[in-house]
Amino acid sequence: MHEAFKNSKRINKIKNEEAFPKMGEVKSHKVEKKKTNIRTKEIPLIDPQTGELNPLYEELMGQPHPYSKKSKSFKQEGIGKFNMPPFIEPKLKSRFIVKFPESFGIPEWGVSSVTRPTYFVEGKKWEDIAIILTDSITPSTSQALSKLIETEKIGDEFTFEICILGPDGDIIDKWEITGKFKSIDFGELDYHKSGITEILGLVTPTKCKLLF
Repeated sequence: MHEAFKNSKRINKIKNEEAFPKMGEVKSHKVEKKKTNIRTKEIPLIDPQTGELNPLYEELMGQPHPYSKKSKSFKQEGIGKFNMPPFIEPKLKSRFIVKFPESFGIPEWGVSSVTRPTYFVEGKKWEDIAIILTDSITPSTSQALSKLIETEKIGDEFTFEICILGPDGDIIDKWEITGKFKSIDFGELDYHKSGITEILGLVTPTKCKLLF
């Protein structure tokens, strides 16, 4: 009976130690858990704001960025069974300029949107290109186009360029397009809207060439 009491007491002690660990052990467990969460937390490879490599990746993860030149994977010929390069940066829609002839008086930054060339294989012709221009106060885009209409040069054939820019501002993609204005829509005004005034121009291309 005495021996059974001792065994029962020993079992209760073990249960208590498992249920209520020492303070040092609890603290250590919490720290370890915290460290594990930091380690396993997913760090983005690409900065969503700039589209560039995340500059804080190496500092947070304690290892080189897998797409940087310091990484071993970068030095390999390719990654995966498709032998893909370690990092491919896509061209961004928001990095572009449109270059009109100087005589038009329209600055490169004056275009807010433009469609790239579309070719109809069956009809063997190019689709109209839509160009949306921001009507700034100075220089006035509407005034520049109005002068072309007054001098009847608006119907003349002209050449312009649609350029995509790289992250450093260099031109990485350039279309050279020759055509004529089909129509110019100076837009609408509305007391209930506070947006930017824009002008829509449609150009019917006769020749489109991707230079690079």
